[in-house]
Amino acid sequence: MKTARFMIAICDKEMDYACRLMEYLRNFSGVRYPVSVYSSAENLACMVRPEEVAVLVISSSEYSMEIQRIPFEAVLTLQEDAVNKTAKTYSPASSGASSGVFERTACYFPDLEYEPDGAIRKGPLRSVLSKYCSMEMISRQILSMCAQLEDCAAAEEAVTGSMRVLGFYTPITRCLQTTFSLTMGELLARRGRTLYLNFENYSGFDRLTGQMNEGSIADLLYYNECAENKVAPQLAAMVGHLGDLDYVPPVRSFLDMHDVRPEQWLRLIDTIGRVSTYEYLLLDLSESVNGLFELLRRCDHVFMIERDDPVSRAKLQNYESIMRELSYEDVFAKTSRTRFPIFTALPASLDRMTCGELSDYTRNLLDELLPAEGGRQ
Repeated sequence: MKTARFMIAICDKEMDYACRLMEYLRNFSGVRYPVSVYSSAENLACMVRPEEVAVLVISSSEYSMEIQRIPFEAVLTLQEDAVNKTAKTYSPASSGASSGVFERTACYFPDLEYEPDGAIRKGPLRSVLSKYCSMEMISRQILSMCAQLEDCAAAEEAVTGSMRVLGFYTPITRCLQTTFSLTMGELLARRGRTLYLNFENYSGFDRLTGQMNEGSIADLLYYNECAENKVAPQLAAMVGHLGDLDYVPPVRSFLDMHDVRPEQWLRLIDTIGRVSTYEYLLLDLSESVNGLFELLRRCDHVFMIERDDPVSRAKLQNYESIMRELSYEDVFAKTSRTRFPIFTALPASLDRMTCGELSDYTRNLLDELLPAEGGRQ
């Protein structure tokens, strides 16, 4: 039986840099491993057992032949000279030449070894980043490597109060549901850690945020089904940020959600609540998600936007009729119906969600329905 790998080891002769990286990792979302710093390769070799190290982070000047002979399972080398190449990080769990390979900028990967059939030879996980890239990028790479290791488990599960699940859904289209949910998410994030998940047909999140993300919620579903112990590091490695609000990149195509069973979504929500420190989980729902009614039932509170016109009223009545026929009337008891006033202006960009009339309206609604319990206002 393998010893559980539980430590992140940093080896760098520049102790100021190493200590700053250690402090950043300790405060970085999702990192729950002990972090140790070593000032030289000699100290590292004498004081560390490789089977206890999840990821070794080492400067290129300290990555001597002696250290390379020690069987560390995962090594992230911080290149100290200028590097501007595209890297391939190979996961030892992959069996083919294409699976498990991710493109990442500002990285360099040394020569790979191949089997006779052309597949990448299985072996230790290795990756290289420039030492002078952002500490956020370094931290994300460390967590990504942790998620790929077969026997890497966090030292302990997150222990917080129960995570509150808030759902946003209306059968009426073009009614500011996503703008409303993001605004509430950023306001809630001032009280406590908040995660946002989008289930729209066409979220356009990559264009809205200006970021092309490597993973999506589909990856979390995969890990939750196949390797639940990797969900926490994978989640921390892939989340994006909108102010204080965290979000998981949605799937690129709504077709990717059609084959996901309702119980898979419910299991993922339970896992996030168990392995993370999030206090609020926001679900921006649509009919694209298989198991919409089950997800609404799972929510602690549901926000529904109404409009007072004949078409909107007809859609709401149709929705309520179907819910009653399928015995989901209990969802009505925890649903807050809101009818927006006429706003003279809406946020022009995602970084303006907490400003303006919609923000003021949402803040008042939030204080009325979900009063703060000692968090930040």
